[in-house]
Amino acid sequence: MNKHNTRHFSLINALIIIGALFCFGHVRADDTIVATDSPAKATDSPAKAINSRTTEKIGFTYTVGANIVSSYLWRGFAVGGLSFQPDFNIGYGGLSIGAWWNIGATDHNFRKFFPEVDVYLRFSRWGFTIDLVHMHYFNSKFFDFSQKSIYGKGNANNTELHLSYRISDKIPFIVEWYTHIGSEDGYVVDQQGNFLCKALSEGADPTGKSVKRAFSSYLQLGYDFALPYDITIPIRLGMTPWRSRYTQYEGTFAVCCISASIEKVFRFEHFNLKIFGRAMFNPDRVNKDNIIVNLWQRNWQVNQYNSHLNGTLGVGIWL
Repeated sequence: MNKHNTRHFSLINALIIIGALFCFGHVRADDTIVATDSPAKATDSPAKAINSRTTEKIGFTYTVGANIVSSYLWRGFAVGGLSFQPDFNIGYGGLSIGAWWNIGATDHNFRKFFPEVDVYLRFSRWGFTIDLVHMHYFNSKFFDFSQKSIYGKGNANNTELHLSYRISDKIPFIVEWYTHIGSEDGYVVDQQGNFLCKALSEGADPTGKSVKRAFSSYLQLGYDFALPYDITIPIRLGMTPWRSRYTQYEGTFAVCCISASIEKVFRFEHFNLKIFGRAMFNPDRVNKDNIIVNLWQRNWQVNQYNSHLNGTLGVGIWL
């Protein structure tokens, strides 16, 4: 590893170590863990946040916080390097709106930054949650639902419907379903309906072919194991039921994410602090060449699907 990469590696570790030392210097915790991401990204966190402030008489709630993560992991893939991820949510009763941001590098060499903001509308009651999420990337227009990137016009946005059910705090088993319902998501078939290539392939020629919307979907099962001292171990199993972006539109059903995390929350008078780590394995089409891709050679746009074994460390603060 050269000196340039060593400096980046040291910076990432320093941020995590400083956060951890701060946490262990102020030990006080008496609540459950906080969800780490927006509905679109919260596929590896418990459904219940620790920091919602509730006004009992009128039923308003809010959550404000942010995480710093050494790698941005999402549904079986490493899609970014060191990232700052703030979150805001405000609600009344079971209805709420919110926004989640990712501000970070696309890899560990800081070669490119690709900011993202997810805005969502949520309804939650009796353990059920329904989210409508628009994932906006800053090289596209807000609320652009077209598939024009299929022909090279450029639209990275996604709109997604999310359904989930969590049994209870005593039985923290969760089932989640995500489906893309708008924006770029499809593949090219010939006149007989045979698969040719993913629709986002550069230079895809629509002549004599048609683009089929995939409605890429992701099913996740999870359980949150509670340990003493406010430590929680969330386990997640993610799969895609048909041809989708999670398999680059090749094949049908596939298990594409097996992950385990460990999380520790510390409660203070005015805020909560969390440290966490996560390991993630994607078993879909794994082999000795793609199980691990060198951290310093990753490029999110080129080989985000190539590294099948990934991990991240993080620290978060929530009001």
